[in-house]
Amino acid sequence: MKNNYLKVLTVFSLLVIVFLQTLWLCNTYSLIGSNMNKEINQILKQSMEAEVMHRLKNTPKGTRIECKNTSDEVSQMIALEEGLAELGYAVSLEYIDSVSFSLLKKYQIENDYRVCLVSPKTNEVLLESKEFQSSWTDIKSKIIPIKSDYSQGLQLILINPYKTIFERMILILIATAIMLGFIYYVLFILRKTIIKERDIAMHKDEIAKLRKDFSNAMIHNMRTPLGTVKMCNTLLSSGKIDENLDLKKKYFNRIDDTIKELISLTDQVLTLFKSENDKIHINYSVIDLPSLVDCLIDKYTIKTNKPIQFIVDLKASTMVADKDYLKEVLGNLIDNSIKYSKDSIKITITSTEDEYGTMISVIDNGIGISENELPIIFDPFKRGTSVEFSSAGFGLGLNYVAHIIQAHDGKITINSRENEFTEISLFIPKNKVI
Repeated sequence: MKNNYLKVLTVFSLLVIVFLQTLWLCNTYSLIGSNMNKEINQILKQSMEAEVMHRLKNTPKGTRIECKNTSDEVSQMIALEEGLAELGYAVSLEYIDSVSFSLLKKYQIENDYRVCLVSPKTNEVLLESKEFQSSWTDIKSKIIPIKSDYSQGLQLILINPYKTIFERMILILIATAIMLGFIYYVLFILRKTIIKERDIAMHKDEIAKLRKDFSNAMIHNMRTPLGTVKMCNTLLSSGKIDENLDLKKKYFNRIDDTIKELISLTDQVLTLFKSENDKIHINYSVIDLPSLVDCLIDKYTIKTNKPIQFIVDLKASTMVADKDYLKEVLGNLIDNSIKYSKDSIKITITSTEDEYGTMISVIDNGIGISENELPIIFDPFKRGTSVEFSSAGFGLGLNYVAHIIQAHDGKITINSRENEFTEISLFIPKNKVI
C-alpha cells in the first residue's frame, strides 16, 4: 500500500513538473516572439526613414516638398511619403528590404522575411518585396501608414521564425534538458530504492519462513532417530536382552547407525554454512568407484522396505575427488531416488570418463520433477511439489550436492520427466594431480 502511494505521488509530481516546465517554455517562446515583434517594428521604422532619406538625396537641389495635410493626426513620415510620391519618387520596397536585411543581422535575426505594401484597413497585401507562403506562425510588425487616408502602409513580416526563437531559447532548453535528466535520474534512483526496499522486505519474509521451515524440518528429522536411540537405550538398560548377545549387538549397531546418520545430517548443514563463506576444503584422492558404489548399495538396500534393484555400469573405475564428500553426494542422490520412488525402485549408476574429466550419473524410475521446478531444484529448501508426495527432508540435499560439486570445480546437470525418471549427472574435471 505504501509503495503504491509513493508511485502515485511520484507520477503526480513528475506530471506537475513537466506541466510547469512546458508552461514556462511556452511563456518564454511567447515572450521572445513578442520581443522580436518589437524589434521588427523598430527595424521597419528605421528602414523607412533610411529609404525616405535616400529618396530625398535623389531629388534635385532646391526641391521643395509641400505637405497637404499637417494636422496632428498625420505624421511627418506620411507627409514626406505623399510629398515625394507627388514628385514622382514612389516608395521602394526593394530599398527598404535591403536596409531591413542589414538591420535584421544587427539584431541577430537570421530569418526569411518580406516587406509588404498593405491596406491598413483590410490587411490586404498590395505588393511585396519577395514571394513567400504565408503561415499563422509568421511574426508581423505594425503597419506604418504612408497615405494620409490610411489606404496604404508598410509592414515587415518574418517567415516561420522558429530557428531564431529556438536559438534564443538554447540556454533555457539546455537547462530544461539537464533538469529533466536530473529529475529522471532521481526518479530512477527512487524507483530502484523502492524496489530494493520491497525486495529486502520480501527477502526478510522469505528468510523468516525458511528459518521456520528449517527449524520444523530439523526437529522433525532429528526426533525420529533420537527416539530410536532412546528406545534402544531403554531396552538395553532394562537387562531383558542381556543373555541374547546377537540381539544386543543388533541394537548397539542400530544406535551406532542412527548416531552416524545424525552426524551426517549435521555435517551437511555445516558444509552448507561453510560453502556460503567459501570455506569448503577438498581433500583430493584417487577413489575406487566400484568399491564406493557397492558400499552405498549395501547401506541403502538395508534401509528401505521397498523392493529395490540397482544396475551398475561403471566404465570409469576411478575418480579423483574428495572421497568423503563424494560418498555423501552419491548417498544423497540414492536416498532421494528411494524417497521419491513408486512401489518398486530401480536405480542405475553409471560412470564414464574422457580427457577432460569423469562423469557419474544416478538414474531412477521415480516420480520425477516438473519442468517448471527444474531451474530451482538446487536452491536451498526447495523440493519437488508437482506430484503429491510426502517425505521427510529439509530440501537441502540437492543444494548440498551442488555446493560440493562446485567446490570440486565441477558441473551438475539434471534431466527429469514427471512420473517417469530423474537423471542427475556429476562431472568432476581432471584438474588435480595426486
